[in-house]
Amino acid sequence: MQKIGQKIGYVLCVLLSVIPYLAHAKEEGNDKKPSIIQMDYDIKTQIRVATPAKIKKAINGDTVLDDDGVIYSLTGLDFPVSDATPDTQKRLAELTEGKKCTLYQTRDDKVGRINRMNHTLGHFVCDDVWIQGTLIAEGLARVRTTPENNQQSGAMLLLEQSARDQKLGLWKIPYNAPLT
Repeated sequence: MQKIGQKIGYVLCVLLSVIPYLAHAKEEGNDKKPSIIQMDYDIKTQIRVATPAKIKKAINGDTVLDDDGVIYSLTGLDFPVSDATPDTQKRLAELTEGKKCTLYQTRDDKVGRINRMNHTLGHFVCDDVWIQGTLIAEGLARVRTTPENNQQSGAMLLLEQSARDQKLGLWKIPYNAPLT
């Protein structure tokens, strides 16, 4: 019974963190970029230590380089082949380059922290903007979590659904439409 209560609490927390964005997006219309997307504060219970990083360069749509030469990959994102892909790197650069960011990783230090290319994995927040959430909300990426990195999946899926409904970014391309 306690686990059911925890799950209901988590769903409510996710909804409460995303509803203000969804309401704002409807008011603004499809042609404007969404406002600040903030990360669900519940992730703080899912991470071990938040790590500061100053981002030097966006390498591609989901990978950044910091001033110390560390390469980070943003977890939970996927990019279909589309015309929106170059825009994703440009937007990631706008959101991260030259900014002091915070990396949030899984609590388990044995899984989900480093990928096969030795990139550090996690969620990024720069200037109170949740980077993954913003890219998904603007239709520049879609959600693709793994069992090792499923933090924020509920919030990301809600943001993706909103971008789909508004046909933003990659969702305006018929090839990327979900199949029934």
